[in-house]
Amino acid sequence: MRLLLLLVVVGAGCSTATLRTGVVVVGGRPAFQGSIELGISVMGERRGVTATHEWGVQATDGGARAMGAMNLDVYANEPEEGPVARAGVRMRSTFSEYRRDTASAVLARGAAFVGLGRELDTHSGGLGVEIAGGMSFDPIVEPIFEANLVFTGRWQTGR
Repeated sequence: MRLLLLLVVVGAGCSTATLRTGVVVVGGRPAFQGSIELGISVMGERRGVTATHEWGVQATDGGARAMGAMNLDVYANEPEEGPVARAGVRMRSTFSEYRRDTASAVLARGAAFVGLGRELDTHSGGLGVEIAGGMSFDPIVEPIFEANLVFTGRWQTGR
């Protein structure tokens, strides 16, 4: 099923990928995280929209677990520079040994792109700094904060 989704994304003509690494704090417990998100995007001269699915790892001193997320973002583009910022929402969960460890959490997130690796032709954001915050709701309510370095690229097929 995921292979079919990837083929649809690539065949749609506009795709986006983001590499992310940073720190997440869940209920006061810090962890390192690293992930990749892939999805579809539509970019105009001033704005763009992306919908992505993310897979990664979250590690603490107690061990590592898989992390998954779904993201929806709006990009701000400068016509002569490319993407400069994005804001959006994120739903994330962690998994270990074929079961979900934490219920889905909802976060608001924003990123600013610093210019390194930015490409106007493809509307690739390049290197950015991302901050996110939100709450998980089950089994207990806990705050979640993230601080990440991100590298966002975009490619177009079918041209």
